Amino acid sequence: MSNVEPAYKEENFVFKRPPRILELASTLTPLLNELHDVSYSASYWLATLHRHLTACINRRPYLEQENGNEKYGTFGYSKFHPLPEKVMRKQTLLYILKALRYRSNFKKNLKLLGRHDHILLGDRAQKLAYYKEGVVMPALYPVSVLFSGVNRKKRKKLEVIANRHNSRYIRNCLLSTPKIYVEYYDAIIKSIPVISPESKTFHFEHLESFYSEFLVALYREKGAKVVRYQTGGFMGELQYSPNEVFYAQIDELRTYGWKNHPKDFPDKPFRLIEYLENWKKHRPASGIFDYKILIVMAMAVTEQSKDSYNHFFEHFFTSIPDDIKEKVLVRPLPKYRFMDNSKQARVLNIPFDIQLDKGDKPMVQVASQAELIVLTGIPSTTFLECLYAGQPVITLNTNTAPSELFSSYIPDLTRLGILHNDVESLIDKVLGLEDINSWWKDVESDKRFIAFLKHFCGKEV
Repeated sequence: MSNVEPAYKEENFVFKRPPRILELASTLTPLLNELHDVSYSASYWLATLHRHLTACINRRPYLEQENGNEKYGTFGYSKFHPLPEKVMRKQTLLYILKALRYRSNFKKNLKLLGRHDHILLGDRAQKLAYYKEGVVMPALYPVSVLFSGVNRKKRKKLEVIANRHNSRYIRNCLLSTPKIYVEYYDAIIKSIPVISPESKTFHFEHLESFYSEFLVALYREKGAKVVRYQTGGFMGELQYSPNEVFYAQIDELRTYGWKNHPKDFPDKPFRLIEYLENWKKHRPASGIFDYKILIVMAMAVTEQSKDSYNHFFEHFFTSIPDDIKEKVLVRPLPKYRFMDNSKQARVLNIPFDIQLDKGDKPMVQVASQAELIVLTGIPSTTFLECLYAGQPVITLNTNTAPSELFSSYIPDLTRLGILHNDVESLIDKVLGLEDINSWWKDVESDKRFIAFLKHFCGKEV
């Protein structure tokens, strides 16, 4: 199937995907209810199977083929191409390693459901606990359900249900359903203690495991409330983030200040507050910085991003004088926590004598040591963090699908010299900044900038 054109090449695919996911969830709901002898809603199956549903839309060109019923793995994933078997096996191994790490906490953590009504979940639950009442439920990675709870009859039943469907695409969506939604489903659901769901509220930014997704979906189906929190710059700045698929799975979204949907509720910008606190600890009181400019690469270095990066760096470093070059640090988007991330930038047209950050320190620690932040694109959480902290920042405006509210501020942020439509304009701004601090004071006193801070950073001035 190498000649199949990937779904993402379809024009406006990102806008078409959410309604297609909802439609697919609605189509599969009666079939999944039949498979598992339940009568759950489409929103339940959407929340439980959202990874697989997204994968089915992303890989529709493959699933529509006659031999498109891919080999199913244990877990769901949302890539655009079929996943090789060795990668599936790696997924299972990584999960088992995590399960062994957290095995002593699993049963103890589930007992929290019987003692507390407000449950904080996900990989940032501890951070959320500083600002919200509730108990932190550590990561849930049960391993027993993958070994002792296998119901192979479910796979046979699924095949019968799938094969009687007229649509080859729907048939292959069902046949490629990962094991956690078929063979392991009964064991997973039976292991979740459902205790007074109508009194429970689950709070989180991201969920760290499939089990947490099962748990939250089941509780919400039985009356619990789900509250999610804005995770960064993509939310609210893009037309398609958040989208209807996201909102269908929650009851409230706590934002940094904007309200575009009935489920949006402006709240404290917890992540930005945390950034500011750490930024103040590292910001030099002397006003003497390690770097004149910190260039933050907004995207990973890929075949798709190489050309745009090379265009940016070639123009930038051939335009700025040598005395500024000496004080420039380039920070690639970190891929690894404990490895040198600077190597990925060495394939780009960056002069060899330019300093590259290894990515082994938190962004806030590095940014606090720079006089000016230059971003290669937005949306970016770093952009909002800099604005909230009062850190001078300029960026290329690479947001090609801005939300209506964000669009209303683009002319003003451009006028102030923060947003730039091309590299040449950005370089002219950098070269024209004789006094960065004075320029930034003028920016912070601008009424439209103050309004932007309120809407997108939750900052009252």
